[in-house]
Amino acid sequence: MDIQFAGIKLDPDQKEMIEKLAEKCCKDKNIELFHAQVKAHQKAGNRYSYTTQLRVEAPSLLATASSEGWEFKDTVHEAFAKLSKELKH
Repeated sequence: MDIQFAGIKLDPDQKEMIEKLAEKCCKDKNIELFHAQVKAHQKAGNRYSYTTQLRVEAPSLLATASSEGWEFKDTVHEAFAKLSKELKH
């Protein structure tokens, strides 16, 4: 599956985490496009708030999910949990 990344520049570990979660989430689906956008917003001094937006496109399906929070890993996992729930319906 081809994943398009947008937003902040992700390090290899972050990209790998998103790729593994995408494979797990969409393994039995006929996915044409998987788009992941991660944004960082400086809110409090040195701290950043992260927004993760996911979009999946298939021939008969369009699903989106998003999450916002202070920890990168938590926002990504929450967005994938929402996307998995969306894909089950």
